[in-house]
Amino acid sequence: MQNSTRSVVRVAGSSRLWLLGILCLAATLGATTARASDLDYARRSDSARRFLEAGTASDFFRDIDIGELRLNVSSYGALGNLEFPVIIPSLPWYLRITYLDAFGLTPLFGSIRNLDTLVSANTGETYNEVLDDAPLHAWSTDQTSPEYDPRAKAEQEYYARYSDTSLRFSGGSSDGIELRPHLPIGIEVHQTSYGWSELQSKRFVIFDLWIINTTDQPIEEGCVGLMAWPSVHCALLHGGCEGGPTICGFLPTAPGIVEGIADTIDLAWAANTDGGPDTSGTRFNRFSETGAMGLHILRAPHGGRVNFNWWSSDFLWGPRKRDHLPVVVNDYTGDPFGDRSRYKLMTNGEIDYDQVYSAIDYSADGWEKPLQYDGLANRLAGGYGQIGMLLSYGPFDPIPPHDSVPFTYAVVMGGDFHNDPQNYVRNFHPENPAPYLDRLDFTDLVANARWAEWIFDNPGVDTDGDGYRGRFHLVDCDGAGHCDTIFYTGDGVPDFRGPQAPPPPKAELTTRPHEAILRWTGAESEFARDSITRKTDFEGYRVYVGKTADVNGFSLVASWDKEDYKRFSYHAPTNDWRQNSDPLTIEQWRDVLHDPDFDPSRHVAPSFESSYRDTAVDTIRNVDGRIVDVLRRERFSYWQPQEANQTNTYTDLGVTRTNRIQQVGTVDTIIAGQPLTYGVYELQLDNLNGAQALYFSVTAFDYGDFQKRVDPLESKPGRNAVFGFPIYSSDVVVDSGLRVS
Repeated sequence: MQNSTRSVVRVAGSSRLWLLGILCLAATLGATTARASDLDYARRSDSARRFLEAGTASDFFRDIDIGELRLNVSSYGALGNLEFPVIIPSLPWYLRITYLDAFGLTPLFGSIRNLDTLVSANTGETYNEVLDDAPLHAWSTDQTSPEYDPRAKAEQEYYARYSDTSLRFSGGSSDGIELRPHLPIGIEVHQTSYGWSELQSKRFVIFDLWIINTTDQPIEEGCVGLMAWPSVHCALLHGGCEGGPTICGFLPTAPGIVEGIADTIDLAWAANTDGGPDTSGTRFNRFSETGAMGLHILRAPHGGRVNFNWWSSDFLWGPRKRDHLPVVVNDYTGDPFGDRSRYKLMTNGEIDYDQVYSAIDYSADGWEKPLQYDGLANRLAGGYGQIGMLLSYGPFDPIPPHDSVPFTYAVVMGGDFHNDPQNYVRNFHPENPAPYLDRLDFTDLVANARWAEWIFDNPGVDTDGDGYRGRFHLVDCDGAGHCDTIFYTGDGVPDFRGPQAPPPPKAELTTRPHEAILRWTGAESEFARDSITRKTDFEGYRVYVGKTADVNGFSLVASWDKEDYKRFSYHAPTNDWRQNSDPLTIEQWRDVLHDPDFDPSRHVAPSFESSYRDTAVDTIRNVDGRIVDVLRRERFSYWQPQEANQTNTYTDLGVTRTNRIQQVGTVDTIIAGQPLTYGVYELQLDNLNGAQALYFSVTAFDYGDFQKRVDPLESKPGRNAVFGFPIYSSDVVVDSGLRVS
């Protein structure tokens, strides 16, 4: 049924767009200006260079599934089959929690040429062309993979080239308004997708696009768009899925990395309406759709702006400013129809309000009135019906002939978006949806969007050496004007690098017949702060020995780590136990718990019977960071060692053992006015073959960051390797006057 107050033109008979799935956007935009004097694209793009040199030919479709999401990528730009969590051995093979259906997300490109409006897209009306009949090309950082390439930046990296110049699939009139075939803009797109398995990057995939003007004319008033259909549901082969409809929205700001300072996040999102509680309505289970999906723009051409629009295909209605009408829509799907309508939406500067507000009249602010028939506005606000979305960026500065501009975005997943199985039932009201919306948890979705930003462009890192390190906050300033600097953006030059392990120490090697002695201090490793997590998280050292200096040629011979314990507490909404602390020593835990007799060895299992019980205070905040509720509850906890707790001596199966690595002393120092202490270490190896030269390497590792989802990291063996034969070293020979024997 069509809203009688809406100024739209309905067009029947068009094929439906291929876009079946979900779209969301998060944008903290880096700007890039195209300059005619830039190097040509093939010289600027590492992926293009590798393609021209050689590449591993692959299929036209591949799955990025190295992390916790599964996303199908194609050789012509369309994305689809997004599942989260990805199928893992602990779950049945037939479980599918789907956020994006087949061919559910694809780029659209628009421009104005000689007063003619042109839009190219992978739809049922216009197809991008795979250049040179070339499938995706694959590379990997995994040295065990047949697709390994030392220049790769991710464990799964796929490269594709496509253009809008194909006319062979047009099928007659491509534009139902102009009644003409597809008119290409004249662009070629080079797209590289990146997927990782590390904890902090398991929940997003980055897509780096370079849009090349292949014509002899500038591309004027260009824009880039992404169109999709949200569809969040559990698809279980033999039934058992509950769950409800789908909602979408746009999050402009979120609590920042500095307390009290909000960050612009521009995150468009989509999720299941109630998270899919079980039949009791009081608990979530492993079939529940408690996550959310978003899309985050990491880099875009200079001069544009973000536009976000959505509509109902069932009711042919969506939020629109009255001065942006009329919009021509497809009679069956509600899609913007024809080049002019699509371009108009892609450049209107409009950010539509969230779907849950569909029943509220905002006409006083210039919007169309809500649906007027039989409570349909209430049903739409509650997630009823199929929703289409168009997110876009533009119009941006002209692209000179044969030059290019970048457009980089990330598909992002977030967990625990729904953490209250009864939130929808208790708090959703179409006339006042704010209480319901306030209890949706954007924390993980926003955190993963930030991680995509930070890995793409490391904050505080001057990659190109021009002296600029990114935008920052000044915090903890003293009376003398000394402040701590916290960078929240990079320098605008991509890094594709995640958090780093502590730097390894420089070890000194002394050899004797059949013996080797390594000595080092913790002056560099133990005070290192990760530039991304901003934590000083040193945990310990490992020593490796190998016959070659290659990373695969080393064998672990000893490990030393601090004696510390991390805490896990019971999480009732999901019925599991979750880490909720950094590792602390026993004395530190006794101070935190105000319990001088606390012993972690009494609470070592995820069991209510043996767990430690205390009172927790939960602060519930809304999307703006404001406190909306404070809850007290009984907390159940247990503890685990961070590593093996192998200090100078340790217990192994009831037997006390002496570590090969010994902390033989400590050194006190003062850094930035703070007294600190680091260790001095020694390792002795004997029974070595005096005729076999060996490489010795000491690595440093940390404990990661459970809040920011960072795995413990270790420096690479071989980075600081020292070489020697297990015979008398030259300095001993000289000092002792030894003779050859």
